[in-house]
Amino acid sequence: MNFDPLLSPPKKKESLRGLLSTLGIVAAAATVVVFSTLFFTEVSLTAQSALSFSLSFFLLFSSSYIMYASLFETGRGQGEKEERFSSLTARRTELFAQVRERGDKDSLLAFCQDYSKKETAAAREALLLQHLTSEDELAAWRKIPWRERSVAARRALLADARFRPVSVTPRMLLAEQPRVAARAPLSHSPDRERHRRTLAFLLPLALFTSLSVSLVCEVILAPSPDTVVAYFLKLFTLLHSGLKGFRAGFFHVTVDRSGYMEEQCELLEEYLKEYGKKETAQSEK
Repeated sequence: MNFDPLLSPPKKKESLRGLLSTLGIVAAAATVVVFSTLFFTEVSLTAQSALSFSLSFFLLFSSSYIMYASLFETGRGQGEKEERFSSLTARRTELFAQVRERGDKDSLLAFCQDYSKKETAAAREALLLQHLTSEDELAAWRKIPWRERSVAARRALLADARFRPVSVTPRMLLAEQPRVAARAPLSHSPDRERHRRTLAFLLPLALFTSLSVSLVCEVILAPSPDTVVAYFLKLFTLLHSGLKGFRAGFFHVTVDRSGYMEEQCELLEEYLKEYGKKETAQSEK
């Protein structure tokens, strides 16, 4: 599924965000339809056998997952077309190249260690300020029995127990760096890749088709109120899963990955700046 034909280039970004904001309204409208069907229809729900229930659950769960995963990929593809993500990707790729050319392992490791210590100290100071306490008070409270501690002391000690030092490693800074390892030329023929992709597509298609056929057969062969309600409930589950998948895929790129890349770029730029100062100082000597 691709939403590009529905979006004009000047207003593509605004229209896509408007589409995302209306997904919840669509899901709510579908909920109203299902509820109305349940309310205005006399329904007598009958218990199914364990085998029938298990099969129906498996088909619906599998189809919902396929719907979620498919629209997750669609949402991720739309997110990767956002200008912010594209600019961050280009900026980070350039920084990766500069680090490979100018940096070295020892200086990068030393930078990560120094940065981790600095951020840990800042986070520790923020924790103490939040609870209006100090390291000496925390040490004194630890010596007091739990029942004799005040509520403020208990909260501060619980926050202190959950506190973890900030850890930034070179692996984090260079995450998602393009691999430069060589591969054997002509190792994957087009026919082999086509068969692999076809097989990976057949199983999800079979599961989704099984549910679709079962839904249609139920409505055609036994068009009772129970069947209609079951039909709407299953369709609503698929619709809800698809909408959630699209939103998750879009925000995975525009929020999660973009935020991570932005932090990577800031730290890599800071590393290159400090490394350049050290090179300048050494050359002056």
